[in-house]
Order: sequence, then structure tokens, then C-alpha cells
Amino acid sequence: MQAPTAPALPHYPALDGLRGIAVLMVMAFHSQTPLLPGGFIGVDVFFVISGYLITTLLLAEHARKQRIDIRRFYVRRLLRLAPALLLMLLVFGLCSLFLLPAPQAMQNLREALAALFYVSNWVRAWGFFEMPYLGHTWSLAIEEQFYLLWPLLLLLVLRHTTQPRHIALFALGLVLWVIGYRTHLAWDAASIERLYNGLDTRIDEILVGCLLAALVRNLAPVPAKASQATAWLALLCFAALCGMAFLARWTDRWMYTVGFPLISGMTAWMVFDLCHNRRSVLRHLMTVGPLVQIGRISYGLYLWHYPIYFSMYKLQYGYWAILCLGSALALVCAMASYRFVETRFLALKPY
Repeated sequence: MQAPTAPALPHYPALDGLRGIAVLMVMAFHSQTPLLPGGFIGVDVFFVISGYLITTLLLAEHARKQRIDIRRFYVRRLLRLAPALLLMLLVFGLCSLFLLPAPQAMQNLREALAALFYVSNWVRAWGFFEMPYLGHTWSLAIEEQFYLLWPLLLLLVLRHTTQPRHIALFALGLVLWVIGYRTHLAWDAASIERLYNGLDTRIDEILVGCLLAALVRNLAPVPAKASQATAWLALLCFAALCGMAFLARWTDRWMYTVGFPLISGMTAWMVFDLCHNRRSVLRHLMTVGPLVQIGRISYGLYLWHYPIYFSMYKLQYGYWAILCLGSALALVCAMASYRFVETRFLALKPY
């Protein structure tokens, strides 16, 4: 048998560290502590990283084989994302059935179905029903919908041109269109839920990652003088991102016109610095051991923390108890999910 081809994308521990920062921001925000009202921006960091990595993989595959195996791409994504989600939903559903009254259990199962079929974002955007336990799956739904659409769009572009600058222009055009459309909706008094949860109003951040992947496709090493400026600018972006985590609020309409584009732009610069600048200073911060480990299990942490936090909130725990005890429980669940479920299915991924 022919040995499987090695992955086209090297592993960047610094990106794991950035994921670790992002998930800690989100967890602090969801604990309802008043200390980090803008912690929701961690999701935006995830979006940019996701777009960058996925597009880098797709472009590398096309460069090697002059084609993109769409079926294999979907299988890889399914093996990466579905097992951990199914585990969480199974535990959530069983706990609901055995521990809650029937009406509440049915409501929870309806939430679970929305999460399972990756439509949580539209349930929230259009207010079909409340999702108190699984509302966080809106971001998973947006990413999954992106995974369905982007490879097909990219393949259409690659049939006409393989020039990275043309792909970058295509991605930039989509980014500008989404920002313009979202700005129009914001000025037209669309609801915050619609603006925050719609695929058509949030996909620009993932596309910024796609844009970055195209821009750096054939990029030469950063010159020594420029690398210093790049490194310091990346540190400034990180400091500004942390500042926004303390100041921003997702209900502020300026976030939908200026805030989210600014966050995605700063994140893209940090990703560029971490992956392509040999003199990156930020990389030293992002490769601290515990932070990298948190980043590696960040998907599980994201899945488990929200239903745990809300359950504790319903039991009238304070936000410090939720943040400390709830996070410890989420950490145990995420570690178990990574060790016994995610890694085993990841080993099945076809390269």
C-alpha cells in the first residue's frame, strides 16, 4: 500500500497559543463576569485562524495535484469536528432526559437538533426559539456553512486562474461586500441578533483569513528590517485586541461597522507574524507550554463550557464560582474528549 502523503501544512504551536488566548476570552465572557465584557472577540480570532488554515490547505493541495478533492475535504472536516460535538450533545441530551422535567427536556432536545444540523446561527438570528444551553454553537454553524461553500467557490476561481493575487482580490471583494452589507443592515436598524449571528453578516472574518492565505502563498521571507517592524506591530495588535476585550460590547452597533473589521485585520497580522516572521516576539508569548495545551483542546473547551456555565447559573452560582468551578469541569470534559474521542478520529483523517 502507498504511504499516506504528509500534511501540506506544518503545525504552528504559536497558533495553538493564540487559540488558547481566544478560548479563555470567550470563557471569561460567558461566565458573565463584568471584568471582560468584550471577551466574545475570541470567536473572531478563531474565525480568522480557521479561514487562513483551511485556505492554505486547499491551495497547497491544488498546487500539488492541480485539483481539490472536495469529498476528502468534507470527510476531514467531519472527522475533526463531528465526534466531539456528538459526544457533547449525547451527554447533554441524556442529562436533559433524566434530570429535567419533560417540557424542559424537549426544549433542550430541540436545541440539540439545531446544533447537530448546524443551524443554530439562523435560529438565533431570526429568533425561532431560545437556545440558553447551546447558544454558543452559532459559531460552529457559521464555520460549517463556510466549509460547505468556500471550497466550491475557490475551485471555481482556480479553474480560471491560479494566481494568488487574483484569489486574494476575489476574497477581498467578498470581504468588502459583506462589510458593506452588514453596515447597511446596521444603519437600517436590523436587530443585533440578526447582525451577530447571520452567515452573511459574519463570514467576512473567516474570509480575511482566506485573504491572508492567498497573499502569503508565494511570499518571500520577510527581510530583517521589515521583520522587526512586523514583530512590534503584531505585539501592538495583540495589546489592542486585549484592550478591546475589556471595553467592547457585542450589542454596540459600531462593532458591526468598524469593530469586527478591525479585529479581523489585527488578528490576520498576528497570524502572519506568528507563521511567517522568524523574528516574531509574539511567538515567544504564544508558545508558553500551558497556553499551547489549552489551545490544543480549545475546541472541546468551547463545546463544554457553555452548557456547564448556564447550568450553574440556573442553580444560582455566582460568576466567580462559574468561572472557577465551571471552567475546571469544562477542562476535565475537554481533556477527556480530546484524549478518548478527538485524537482517535483525527488518526482516521485522510491526508
